[in-house]
Amino acid sequence: LCLYAGAGGTIDTAAVEQLVARSTEQNVFVMVEHIAALRLEKALGIFYELLKQREEPIKIAALIARQFRIMMQVKELGRQSYSQQQIASQLSLHPYVVKLAGEQARKFEAGRLRDILSELAELDYRMKSGGVDKVLGLELFLLKLGA
Repeated sequence: LCLYAGAGGTIDTAAVEQLVARSTEQNVFVMVEHIAALRLEKALGIFYELLKQREEPIKIAALIARQFRIMMQVKELGRQSYSQQQIASQLSLHPYVVKLAGEQARKFEAGRLRDILSELAELDYRMKSGGVDKVLGLELFLLKLGA
C-alpha cells in the first residue's frame, strides 16, 4: 500500500479494497450480505471472482450454508431472549460475528432460513453425487435465492 501511494501519498478505502486480497470466508460473508440485501448482481460478481480464484464450488456452498446456519441460530437464540454475548458464548463465535449475523438474519423469516438451509443441503448432495454441475447448481441456487 505504501509503494502504491508513493512518498507523501494517502491510502484511501478504494486503494485498500483494490490492493488487499480478501479471504474466501470474507468474500462469502460479503456475498451473503449482498444476497440478503437483494443485490444479486454484486453477489454473482463475487461468486464469479471466487471461481476465477479456483475456489471449489462445494466449498463456497458450504461457507454460504455456514453463514445461513449462523443466522438461523442467532435468530432462534435471540427469539429466546439470549443477549448477543450469551449467543456468542453459546455458538463459540466472536460477538461481532453474532452482531453482523443478527443484522443479516432480520432480513429473513425463520422459516425462510430453514428452507434455504434445506435447499443448500439438497444442492450439496446433488453436487457431490454428480446430479448437477457444481458451478451451474450454485449459480441457479443464487439466482433463485435472489428472486
